[in-house]
Amino acid sequence: IEADELDDEWERRERSSEVDDEVVDEAAVVSPADVPGDQSAPGDDEDDEVELVILSEPANARITINGRPVGTSPLSQMIPQSSETVEIGFSLIGYRDTVIDVVPDKAQTVETRLERGRLDLVP
Repeated sequence: IEADELDDEWERRERSSEVDDEVVDEAAVVSPADVPGDQSAPGDDEDDEVELVILSEPANARITINGRPVGTSPLSQMIPQSSETVEIGFSLIGYRDTVIDVVPDKAQTVETRLERGRLDLVP
């Protein structure tokens, strides 16, 4: 092999390498939405839920969201993100029931201090 042939071979490989780099660069800008067969639909993202951390003093209060029982405090609850108000209810024997209105447009902490209530004994 002569020197001219080697130079030609190196130039051909360099050009081939440049083409490969261009293909890689183009592939890097493809978004998942552009991939055929991507079945995710708008609104299916986990980002459509927000975390509410619900705390009460004292702890162990029963928690409801829009009247539906979800657990006891302290509680971390994922709920659909919304601009509409939801009611967070707190209930604990010996304390007054408390309701807090929350707009779950972002992750947030909901806290309350329950007030002692008078127990009326039924004969």
